[in-house]
Amino acid sequence: LPPSTPVSVTYVDEGGMMATGTQYSKEAHDISDKGHSSRELSGVCRQLETNRSVTSLVWSGNVLGDEGCVALGKALTVNDSITKLDLRNNEVGRQGCEAIAESLKNAKFCTVRELVLEGNPIGDDGLAAIVHALYKTKVGLKMGMKRGIDENGERHDALSLQAFTAFVQVPSVLTYLNISNCVMGPLAVEAVSNLIRSSMSLTHLSMGWNALHDESAAAISGPLAANHVLHCLDLTGNCLTDACIKPLTQATTQNRTTLQLLLTGNQLTEPGMQEVDNAMLANQKRRYNAGVI
Repeated sequence: LPPSTPVSVTYVDEGGMMATGTQYSKEAHDISDKGHSSRELSGVCRQLETNRSVTSLVWSGNVLGDEGCVALGKALTVNDSITKLDLRNNEVGRQGCEAIAESLKNAKFCTVRELVLEGNPIGDDGLAAIVHALYKTKVGLKMGMKRGIDENGERHDALSLQAFTAFVQVPSVLTYLNISNCVMGPLAVEAVSNLIRSSMSLTHLSMGWNALHDESAAAISGPLAANHVLHCLDLTGNCLTDACIKPLTQATTQNRTTLQLLLTGNQLTEPGMQEVDNAMLANQKRRYNAGVI
């Protein structure tokens, strides 16, 4: 890993005053397709516990496995600099995914914005755990908030928040999630639906090649209609038919973003694909006429 090199910087604080602080160099750790073993990567993970220079882990095509995920999870619990995790094709199973999920829930601050798990045989339980963790990551309360929600789901005003020192469970800062080809099932679809419904940051979601059926598309269409940040939903290579068109196009019409639906490689007919394209075009025109884009 590149060394953590602190550099003294001068900046303007919130009060408009000049201040000094420490900043670390930002590096990507790219070891794609090197075939590193779980044991080797576990050693790197231990270094990550104290390293503040690495912000991106691009580890696709290695053998991190469940054992390595336990070590990575421990590092993520204390590391507050990593914003991207690319772990595609790393033989990560349910236990490894659950270890990462647990670390994201218990991390002091979750900074992961891009998470790629494509091509790992995680399964329904593991995917449900990781998505639920992303929805329930912990963020420290800041003084001066007008409203807030505590761990019991109770709302408090600003005065009571000042005395509330624990962490609250809120949607994460995740912007990009790729869980394609991960053996997704109904539990994971339900968790993804909750993430779509609640996320204030997720702009790209890939769920391709998971053998999803029309029922799954219908399940996410409701939250999709109310979402106002998601720009791309990739459902490529599933088992969707023309039966999914109505709920998805209705969601696209009601969605408040310029939503792009990727549906190639499914069982939709040509007229069905045209209907989806027309819905996306109508949504784009509506937003243009409203002066949004």
